[in-house]
Amino acid sequence: MNSELYSITALMLLKLFAFKNTKKMQIFLRNLSSALFIVSLHVVRNMVKYKPFQHINLSRISEKMHKSGFVNIVGNPNVGKSTLLKLIYDEKLVSGYAQWQGEIAKGRQRLGYLAQELPEEDGNKPVYAYISDADGFDDTTPGELARIEAELGLSGGDLYSDRVINSFSGGEKVKLRIARLLIERPDALLLDEPSNDLDIETLEWLEKFISGCDRPIMFVSHDETLIERTANVVVHIELLRKKSLPRYTVARMPYRQYVSERLSGFTKQEQLARKEHDEFAKQMERYRSIEAKVERDQAAISRQDPHGGQLLKKKMHAVKSMGKRFEREREEITEYPDAEDAIFVKFPESASVPAGKTVVDFGPAVLKIGDKVLAENVSLFVRGPEKICIIGRNGAGKTTLLREIAESLMPRGDIKAAYMPQAYEELLDMDATPVGFLARKGGKEEVKNGGAEGQPPCCSQAEDGLGRPTSCRRPFFSDSPRWSGRQGPCPAPAAPGCRVPPSL
Repeated sequence: MNSELYSITALMLLKLFAFKNTKKMQIFLRNLSSALFIVSLHVVRNMVKYKPFQHINLSRISEKMHKSGFVNIVGNPNVGKSTLLKLIYDEKLVSGYAQWQGEIAKGRQRLGYLAQELPEEDGNKPVYAYISDADGFDDTTPGELARIEAELGLSGGDLYSDRVINSFSGGEKVKLRIARLLIERPDALLLDEPSNDLDIETLEWLEKFISGCDRPIMFVSHDETLIERTANVVVHIELLRKKSLPRYTVARMPYRQYVSERLSGFTKQEQLARKEHDEFAKQMERYRSIEAKVERDQAAISRQDPHGGQLLKKKMHAVKSMGKRFEREREEITEYPDAEDAIFVKFPESASVPAGKTVVDFGPAVLKIGDKVLAENVSLFVRGPEKICIIGRNGAGKTTLLREIAESLMPRGDIKAAYMPQAYEELLDMDATPVGFLARKGGKEEVKNGGAEGQPPCCSQAEDGLGRPTSCRRPFFSDSPRWSGRQGPCPAPAAPGCRVPPSL
């Protein structure tokens, strides 16, 4: 195999077919030269459907990625981005919530996969135990470990530390996890939201790491700056028409250029569609006028004029043929551009705080994790509906400060507060269903039937706030607790929306 050329063929979304219609799902991919690919998904009949609703998100895509290729997968939550990466790396990772058909042929190539979340058992390990569990660690020399530390911006000896992984900041965790991947000597990297929970300094480091990497990388990220500065191929996955019509776009260009050309294309398509629809409407108006006139003439003609009646009958036949031709032309009219509905959060107007109300009077305090002092003499005073942003480097104590403020707010009787933590597991029972979390009393009937005084059901309030159309509301009543990483927080702000807290 030419060592200077690598490619990835990835399984992706194209069309939404009924599960029982297997003929429509038979997709034959052309043979790809295996000498040029490190991963090939040769799919004869493939499908990825999500349990329990048989919602098919993924179909096929064949995408080449060269050694210098950095492919970014973008899209709203729950369109299949993480499922794609998991499926490429190890199909067993999706078996619990998705089904698929086809073949994945990787050959002897090794893939490195960075999951969106660090497994709990790994987070409780000391660094050295975590690193030494990597495949190939025994064959890695101290000099190579030192080189990896330098490449990732880690301090000398960090990989030998007995400090528990979970005690590190988000940026430090990402570096340690990537260090373990590099020890395994992968031919390509699959990174699922590596930019989550990173400060600006670590994001700049991640940008340099991706740009300077000598391996192809396929990654998922919502950080537009990172995408703009690293990706040279964009894969955009969408669910259109109230989340019922999947579409994907592959753009071999930088992200900003893709966005610009996409918006420009939408504008041109909308102008063309409006022009063609207007012309067709005028054409149909003339047609209906002619049809109505012939119908009036037929109704008015005397039976004493059979020849005239015969002519009108032929004329009506020609008019009907013209109508059928217009209907065929209607199918060829340029459609108005479709764009995916954005997810948003809205809160009821009743969730407000009087301007003179003291919301937070915190400190002075010392922020600590164990014996480590993060910050001293921290004080914060908030009055009224202020919006406060806490900034700082990873490990400076931002999350610790917010957690302590939440602990002081939650028990208060004069104000209702809601807290959405960085680690959703602190708030969400990951084995519970969304409806169980959203219900005030934890029961489905209470949520479905609504509260007192005819108030709308809690889930309806929540899903309205999250921008979900009525036709897509079933997942809130799903018995499956699985949500994408970005959907995990969805029930969190939704629940405060139901419970109307004035402080979030």
